[in-house]
Amino acid sequence: MWYAGRSCIFQQPSRLYDLDVQALADIVVRPASPSDRDAATALTRAHTTSMRDSAAPRDTHAPDFSLGGTFLVALLENAVIGVSVVNTHRTELAGLVVAPHLRRRGVATALLAAARAFADSRGFAELSAPLEPTGWLERRGWVRTADRLALHLSAPRGWHIRPAHVSDCPAICEVHLQSIRELCAPHYTPDQVQAWCDGKNPAMYEMLLQKSPWFVAEESGRVLGFGDVGPARSELPGEWEVHGLYFSPAAAGRGIGGAMMRRLESLAREAGATSLFVRGTVNAAPFYSHMGFAELGRDTHRTRSGVELPSVAMRKTL
Repeated sequence: MWYAGRSCIFQQPSRLYDLDVQALADIVVRPASPSDRDAATALTRAHTTSMRDSAAPRDTHAPDFSLGGTFLVALLENAVIGVSVVNTHRTELAGLVVAPHLRRRGVATALLAAARAFADSRGFAELSAPLEPTGWLERRGWVRTADRLALHLSAPRGWHIRPAHVSDCPAICEVHLQSIRELCAPHYTPDQVQAWCDGKNPAMYEMLLQKSPWFVAEESGRVLGFGDVGPARSELPGEWEVHGLYFSPAAAGRGIGGAMMRRLESLAREAGATSLFVRGTVNAAPFYSHMGFAELGRDTHRTRSGVELPSVAMRKTL
């Protein structure tokens, strides 16, 4: 795996830690805060130096944190003792580093479990990683392919979330119309529902897929829902917007909506977003509230035919 076999001292704001580890059962793994970045960077630098100075195999993979992603840190007594990075866009474990003198003490296993939980809660079909020569990941269920390692995640739940393709547009259109007619309709008038559905066709989604990242939830080849997110047309710096989030009734109550929302949030956060805005449907407002959004006010959205659709403006700080 990505280790080096010598001790290190690394920095966290205002303090130095030379850890004498006794209670590894007290390890906590969580998403990194901004204050953790200095310690994570110093740990990575110590790892790189140790690898260069040691007799480790030259084909050992160092983590490529420059690619970005969601940082997960392992903490012991408030000191960063390990870090892993999961890149949401590429569904990849981009790297995993442990303080070298803590090798084989369960820190890497805890970080790997946290990375898997992160990926699973966002509907990844699989989590990939660069090939590594020791077989550490393969002994933990990862499968070697020609040029990657992969951990399959979707089997227990039966569905997964993946980037949308142009070939998905007919199914996306069908799900959108079904969601409006069956899930949204009780909260809108028949005229509003009809105006909402008018003009929707697969070709319009082909154009939209080129403007921002789209994802679909899929089960056995069937699209159950979709979501898309991108920079908001807002005066608020760093704000992204959920442009659409719709599901068929078959997806209701299965955790698919929450997984899609977490997937979109992670993608936005990894791209530098500091807040997320949505102009949601009336029926979806309780869902967004449950996902941590705060209501800003009630509004309307005008359809192409001029019909006003009630909506709810909401925002979440990332």
